[in-house]
Amino acid sequence: WLRIDPPEAGFYLWARTPIADTDFARRLHATQNVTVLPGRFIARDSPAGNPGSGFVRIALVDDVDTCAEAANRIALFCQQLAEERR
Repeated sequence: WLRIDPPEAGFYLWARTPIADTDFARRLHATQNVTVLPGRFIARDSPAGNPGSGFVRIALVDDVDTCAEAANRIALFCQQLAEERR
């Protein structure tokens, strides 16, 4: 449900969010105890808007098992969002 373009190198993923990036991050943490960074916090506002708006940055900085568990929790949260929107 999240669109991600995997980087060729690095440990950050940028994912487009189906709701406001700040709401996504806040609710994900509250319900799944997973922390991501709203994209608007990293980019600067411009006359055309904030290029980070509508994205979250996911840092893959823990061991593989922990990252996989976090990915499962993010997927569960996205499923819950999809059900809400029906």
